[in-house]
Amino acid sequence: MKEFPPQNSHQQEKRVANEELDNFRLISRHHSLKLLKQTERERQIILQCTILPGTLSGVIGPVRIWPTTYLIDRENNYRSQLMAAWNISLYPDWYPVPDKNKLHRITLVFSGLHQNCKQFDLVEDIPETGAFVVRNIPRNQLGIYEVQI
Repeated sequence: MKEFPPQNSHQQEKRVANEELDNFRLISRHHSLKLLKQTERERQIILQCTILPGTLSGVIGPVRIWPTTYLIDRENNYRSQLMAAWNISLYPDWYPVPDKNKLHRITLVFSGLHQNCKQFDLVEDIPETGAFVVRNIPRNQLGIYEVQI
């Protein structure tokens, strides 16, 4: 991680993280367009998730996701199933993160939600601490979402 003077370290670290996130967004737009065709055809929901350094005990170590990860429709508790994941391993395996001091991007594909769903949660339902949870994700027309974990 870059060293910064104490008085500006938080602001500069935040600026560097935002620049890295902007670079990932540019790369992921092309990927999003390819996934959009699949989403329209199969009504799948795609989450492009950014894991920031400092959110998981200071640095990003190996990551994994449990198959008991769902999108939950906030109105009727319908659970959309996790179908595929990139740049992360399924439990019990671990995915090594190349640079533990930089953000890490994962892509998750879920089965479709009901058409009348307006808002949903990403919930990793696991019997230990450190679960991925993102609440109140507003539904959009594309079915592709960017979230920070």
